[in-house]
Amino acid sequence: MTPINTFQTIWSRLPKAGRLLVIFWGVLLTSISLGAAALEWSGPNQSTGHPVMHSATPLQAKAAPIHPPVPAPALPAPAPSMPHVPEITLLLDGTGFSADLTARAQALPTSVGLILSPYLPNLPTLIADTHAHGHAIVLSLPMQPTSDRDDEGPHALTNDHTPEENEADLGWSLARIPDPDAITDAAQGLDGSGFVTSPAFTPVARHLEHTGPGFIEANPDRKPPLNGLIASIVLNADQPPEAIARQLAQLEADARQNGSALGITTGLTPALLTQITTWLGTLGAYGLILAPLSHTTVQTQSPLAPITPVGYATASPDAQPDTHP
Repeated sequence: MTPINTFQTIWSRLPKAGRLLVIFWGVLLTSISLGAAALEWSGPNQSTGHPVMHSATPLQAKAAPIHPPVPAPALPAPAPSMPHVPEITLLLDGTGFSADLTARAQALPTSVGLILSPYLPNLPTLIADTHAHGHAIVLSLPMQPTSDRDDEGPHALTNDHTPEENEADLGWSLARIPDPDAITDAAQGLDGSGFVTSPAFTPVARHLEHTGPGFIEANPDRKPPLNGLIASIVLNADQPPEAIARQLAQLEADARQNGSALGITTGLTPALLTQITTWLGTLGAYGLILAPLSHTTVQTQSPLAPITPVGYATASPDAQPDTHP
């Protein structure tokens, strides 16, 4: 007999009340089984909302690790101040009188300034070439020297002229060399001492201070009556090479002692240019630098005045210069 037949025989023999009891317990057991399965599937925290404890001893929260305090970064040490490098500024007088010497002067480093006379011929070309080589241009202003035997030409500023006449001669020079980087009384060994030290120079000095350009005194032993630069040493171009080398060494010593130095030559000669060319190549090795005129502060009370000459159009730079004996 098969199990199914046996179950049917037993079921038919049960009274009605027995069958209901069997159905009741069957439904109850089935419901309990289904509920247990549902609880197991949904996880331990879904039915009660509380975590299931797997141990009688509650878990202890881990303490955060204790780290030693990190020290603040140390401030960087201040950078050592750079020592001042002594500076030398060099101005060459006599430019324009010899084509060969002028070309050699223009071939020097651009920081070398060139002094030009307003009496020079063909000034527009000379000025353009000098600017093209990058050099500063300094106007050699003709002024009365100390000795009456020396002549600074027909447009020199003198004690005998009226202020209006001196102003006109100043205008002539500024028209011949417009917008120079500075003005000096250096004139190939002369320094205009007769006029600079006289009361007649006062209105000219006042005019230069208000309108520019700045003034450079070529005599190291004299302080001009206006703010400006003073030469540290005058380099005699007519000396033998050994004497020129000694003067250049003195210029170096002045720069080291005072922080800067200004040298002005009395003219151009082959020996002078040869010595200067060789000497310039050694400045860096001796801890010196060649500074342009715009950076120079040698014995000056204030910076050079702005270069804004106005009101001088009495002569054209293209005009033929007056003969200077």
